[in-house]
Amino acid sequence: MYKFGYLMPYLFAAPTLLGFLYGGLYWWIIPAMYLSLPIADLIVGGKDRFVARSKVGPIEYYYYRILMVLFVPVQSAIILYGCYYFSKGNFQLYEAIGIIFSIGILTGGVGLNIAHECTHKTNPMVRNVGRFFLIVTGWCYFAVEHPRVHHKFSVTGTKKDPVLSVINETLYSFIPKSIWRSHIATWQYELSKHEGSAWKTLKESELSGMYLLSLIFHAAVFAIFGAYGLAFTLINDLVAILMLQHQDYVHHYGLTRRTLNDGSYEKYQDFYTWSSNSILANWALFELPRHAFHHKIPYANFEEAVDMNNESKMPYGYFTMLFISFFPFAWFKLMNPKVEEVFRKREISNTIEKTVTREAV
Repeated sequence: MYKFGYLMPYLFAAPTLLGFLYGGLYWWIIPAMYLSLPIADLIVGGKDRFVARSKVGPIEYYYYRILMVLFVPVQSAIILYGCYYFSKGNFQLYEAIGIIFSIGILTGGVGLNIAHECTHKTNPMVRNVGRFFLIVTGWCYFAVEHPRVHHKFSVTGTKKDPVLSVINETLYSFIPKSIWRSHIATWQYELSKHEGSAWKTLKESELSGMYLLSLIFHAAVFAIFGAYGLAFTLINDLVAILMLQHQDYVHHYGLTRRTLNDGSYEKYQDFYTWSSNSILANWALFELPRHAFHHKIPYANFEEAVDMNNESKMPYGYFTMLFISFFPFAWFKLMNPKVEEVFRKREISNTIEKTVTREAV
């Protein structure tokens, strides 16, 4: 029955139909559902899974693939209808706020997460589905920065990692810094790939085409739905990236790798990212909260995700942790001692490794 839990994103999206049909307070169903998730997280709890599922049959395999990929056109249609709905201007202020949060939560909480999953895949069609959604939301950089910069073992958890949140850094200072650093890291990578030539980079980089298509999409929104429609999609883009960066903050808080005497960084290990076995979160986010596994095998299909023996476990459920991170004092009080525990684990791990190396010699 666990596999049917992955229908949760579609359950979350369903209330948009009520909002489009009836307006009013129906637009606040999704924000209310979102705010209730930390409590639901505590009630439902988590479930460890250390052994990978046995190989699934073709029907179940395609069920997972279709379930993930199908959400992209569904959410894209919701965004476009949101542009149309917003362009009419026939709503109260509280409805407008509800529309923005409802569709923004779906776009950032689910849509960009699926785009993220797709960017890791070797199948070109699946990868292009993810890129399509990044074009729609305007955050094209992610197609390069995430798999080719952040996920490199030489970068994750180091000072070169654009989405590393350092100890005592608040969510509110992290998000703008992370977005800026991610863009810088993306174009630095692209420049290095094109011999340092800015012109060659602009001409040959896949990002140039993606950003051009995104500009055309947003221009088309303005042409069809007017200024209100464009304003809606731009605000939706912003809400979406804020949610995605919020997840990065929670996953990578405080877990900085040390710089060694020769200037290199210590070896990446599974405990350099925070993971969660939350049942609801792993359903809603297609196993992204099992983040240590995701960094270990980023191209794996989400249904293959397992908990890692040496991972750093979030002290509470995933959605609960997202909620706590809104409050810096509570977050630091909870997480700073946990970061110190991870560093103690690191010392033990390094000691064992040195002992084993000496004995082998």
